[in-house]
Formats: sequence, structure tokens, C-alpha cells
Amino acid sequence: MDNANTSHAKRELLVQFMFRIVHELPKNTYLGMFSKLKYLNAPDSTDYRDKFFNYKFEKGFLFKSTTFHGVKGKYPIGFLIWNLSKPRERKSIEIDIANDDTHTIGVKT
Repeated sequence: MDNANTSHAKRELLVQFMFRIVHELPKNTYLGMFSKLKYLNAPDSTDYRDKFFNYKFEKGFLFKSTTFHGVKGKYPIGFLIWNLSKPRERKSIEIDIANDDTHTIGVKT
């Protein structure tokens, strides 16, 4: 990853994990994961998104971090599904927002 010129994003464990996944799994793989959304919207992750994580977003939803037992901070968690066999179709994605009862209450772009 050091030789791949991923800028500051390479400091993030999630980015390191995703980099390894997309390089070690077959290209016809779907990646579904729960995570914070920093890799999607942080300015220092732009190079990483454009060069290395350029895959098609299939579907996903957001919910509050406090849904998980023992989490103290309040921030969004996403479950996003990526198609690693197809390139990204556009720069923005739409993600459903779920409430505590798992009902969709909105969409985040």
C-alpha cells in the first residue's frame, strides 16, 4: 500500500483493510460491510476513492451508532454493498436512512 500513493488515507485501518480486500479477492466479488463513512466523505480520502476504491455502489443504509451496545459516540454507521467487478458510475451515491425500527425514513446523498 505504501507504494500505491494513497496519500494520508493509508493511515486509516479501514482503508488498509479495503485496499487488501480488493487486491486479494476475485474481481467478481461483492463487498458488504458495516463501517463509519469517513472513507466516503473525508477530504483526505479523495485520492484513495478516485484511484483505488472506484467500484459500483449497489445498495446500503445508515443508522445511529448507538444501535450497537456499548457505543458511546453518536455518529452514522453504514452498511454498504459494493460490486468490485464494475467501475463506479457516478461520484455521489444515495443511501437509505433507517430509524431504530429499521424503517427507511429518508435518503442521504
